[in-house]
Amino acid sequence: MRTDLFRACEAHTLETLLQGIDHGIEAHLAWNQHLLRCALLHEAPGDDVFRPDAHTNCLFGVWLASHRYELEPFAAALVDRIAEAHRRMHDAVRSMCHRVMHGRPAIAADLQAYEQGQSSMVTLLNELRESVAEAATHQD
Repeated sequence: MRTDLFRACEAHTLETLLQGIDHGIEAHLAWNQHLLRCALLHEAPGDDVFRPDAHTNCLFGVWLASHRYELEPFAAALVDRIAEAHRRMHDAVRSMCHRVMHGRPAIAADLQAYEQGQSSMVTLLNELRESVAEAATHQD
């Protein structure tokens, strides 16, 4: 009975992690839409974008920090790479937004860093999702 309860808890945890990864991808897609709106409508993106620790305070950053311990057994190096891509993406956005808000054009290198960070983050999240899903499959 105790083993069944343990397996049920593990299955629930794995499902929660899978949902969190999916929500992380969705949150950053929504964040990208927000940034595009700000750029096209010449609106400030919000103070949270300008903070050096914005990557730790966005929805995904908070989720990643609170679930890192649970994710690392699946692929610790992958979790580190996701966190780094996420930070680089936020850093590039902050730099571009500072320039644009001060009437200067964004730098192409910042745009490239943002695009690479976003692409890497989504690719790595999908890899992590596959690792967690595989573990969930073996639980059944």
